[in-house]
Amino acid sequence: MGKIVFTGSTGALGSRVLRYLFEFGVNPKDIIISVYNPNGIDPQLEKIVFDVRHGDYKKKETLEKAFQGGEVLFLVSSITINNEKRTEEHRNAIDAAINVRIKHIYYTSSSIADTRDVEIMKAHLNTEDLLKSSPVKYTIIREGFYSEVFPLFLGHFDAKTTNEIVIPADGGIPFVA
Repeated sequence: MGKIVFTGSTGALGSRVLRYLFEFGVNPKDIIISVYNPNGIDPQLEKIVFDVRHGDYKKKETLEKAFQGGEVLFLVSSITINNEKRTEEHRNAIDAAINVRIKHIYYTSSSIADTRDVEIMKAHLNTEDLLKSSPVKYTIIREGFYSEVFPLFLGHFDAKTTNEIVIPADGGIPFVA
């Protein structure tokens, strides 16, 4: 396999996956880390990784430079909450990957991304559609919700008037700590 490009490596998921790859025996020379904030990288990882590049989901030209020479892209979902902006950021990453001839994209989606009536899932669904219509091989990773996003479901919850929190689409949530 060629070089793996990592986005989101300054966050909890990306940094853990990256550490796992090193523990699994992947050569650090085969990893490219794309970060929008180079100062945010874990100092432990900075000691190991040889190729850290600036890549900002909002600026496709930075992504093309960051992804150059990669064969596989690990695309961690943007932290932007606005669906249109988040979809656009993911589109920038997918377009950049196509332009530099990435062969396979692994995208971190959500376990309920195909639930069309859940507002905060629309960007995931849009991104999955972009991948499905792209010429690049892709893998969609359907993760559970991180417990840190739970406040998004609370909205304007008023504990004085109710003791019930209604989950979007009235379904369950598989949380990940």
